[in-house]
Amino acid sequence: MKKLFLFGLIITVFTSCTYFSQEEILNPKEEKSGYEKPIANLILDYPEVEGRMQVYAQLNEERLTNASPITECSAVTKVPSEYPTIQEAVDHVTAGGTVIVSAGSYFEEVYINKPGIKLKALDEVELYGGFILNEEADETSVHNFKIILRYDFNGILSYKADKLHICENEIDVYPFIRINAIVLGMTNESYIHKNKIYGANNGISLFSYNGVVSHKNTLEENSVSEFTNVGILLGGNMDENLLLNNSVVDAASYRLLPYGNIVLVKNETSTSDDTCDNNLIKGNVASRGTNGLIIDDDNAGNEIIGNEFSENIQYGIYASTLKQGSEPNIFKENKALGNTGCDIVDESSKNVYNNNTFGCTTEK
Repeated sequence: MKKLFLFGLIITVFTSCTYFSQEEILNPKEEKSGYEKPIANLILDYPEVEGRMQVYAQLNEERLTNASPITECSAVTKVPSEYPTIQEAVDHVTAGGTVIVSAGSYFEEVYINKPGIKLKALDEVELYGGFILNEEADETSVHNFKIILRYDFNGILSYKADKLHICENEIDVYPFIRINAIVLGMTNESYIHKNKIYGANNGISLFSYNGVVSHKNTLEENSVSEFTNVGILLGGNMDENLLLNNSVVDAASYRLLPYGNIVLVKNETSTSDDTCDNNLIKGNVASRGTNGLIIDDDNAGNEIIGNEFSENIQYGIYASTLKQGSEPNIFKENKALGNTGCDIVDESSKNVYNNNTFGCTTEK
């Protein structure tokens, strides 16, 4: 499977650090700090997702053409007592209806192309496959599934569907298989809550591009570990989103240097100004990876409050440059300690720091 996100990583040459009291507000110089930027050859292939969704739509149309005609739909469908597969239950449920899946193992990728479907797993439901949500699948909810990824499957993949609820699922990826667990493209007002993700390439990825804003999504109390690239990613034109009380820790030990635990990155290839602005990152733990938090070039107006970014191989916090006239990113009451390269590296003269706890920072 082609990778949605391909990252390279520069091995950092670490230099000496200067120590500051926690009350001191940082005021970086305009010149570079001398620390290496933790990005090399970063590619965000957003159009590939759009092309992939077109393929899925075609495959689903072919499947329905070859299947028996659907003559009746119900508000509630049950698996396996009424339908042997989750896909058949989805086909036969009305828009806004409920699909109840009882305990068992299911081997399928489920395509959803109607709004408001509530997918509920009872007891231990193991899905060897995933869910594909197209642009008609607004207000879909996926709850309490254990999704096991070991082949060329997606975990939960959505494109242009809004107001999704993806809650209390467990997604396990077999070691050495670089698959993304949750990928939501151009979604708005979606709620991603209390999911446990283990072993994915990218744990939770939200993105938008070409001037289309994806905003007001909430990622809360999710747990991502043993990831091989990025734990939580906001990519492209992502504004006014909330990242609250997530745990992104313990990057995969068999991967030399995963990229970052929490990453905000602009779309380098877009003709528009696709940056991540005015997001709130609060109460998260992003530790024991390569970089706790990366805010890439030109992402502005973000608030980073009360997080912990500790014991990472490279940096606790890395904040890149800002354009002239941009709103500063505000870092307040964060803890960044024990990071091998440095606790805080800031390449901008505009960001604001207040009441953070750290030992090492770039010399100001």
